[in-house]
Amino acid sequence: MKKLTMMALLACCVAAAGTAQTMAAETEADIISNETEADIISAETEAETEETHWWDDNPLIELDEDGKPIHIIRRGETLSEVASATGFSVEELKTINGYTDPAMQFVTGNTLRFPDHDPTQEPTLSWEQVGLG
Repeated sequence: MKKLTMMALLACCVAAAGTAQTMAAETEADIISNETEADIISAETEAETEETHWWDDNPLIELDEDGKPIHIIRRGETLSEVASATGFSVEELKTINGYTDPAMQFVTGNTLRFPDHDPTQEPTLSWEQVGLG
């Protein structure tokens, strides 16, 4: 009887060890699978959040050393032409570039800067709550 009980106990231990190994292998496979899924999701998120700019496909635009869009004025260009090609109004370009005097010249070789907003997007308004005091 003792011999039978010992053999049954041994069989249970072997079965339990086999189950533990199977579970460990399944857990490892799940971890690898989850890591792979996380890598895929991460890559998809990066692709979705890749930043695009209004100037990306505009041949008139260069970037300055700070990564801001600029245009070097070429011979024969007018402010109206640059405004039309970039989507900004002439008034916006005059204001940001300090062209306050109507007699100011649009000079070849000068750098033209652009407003920080995207001309293709409607401006958004934000409201700040102010307490009375």
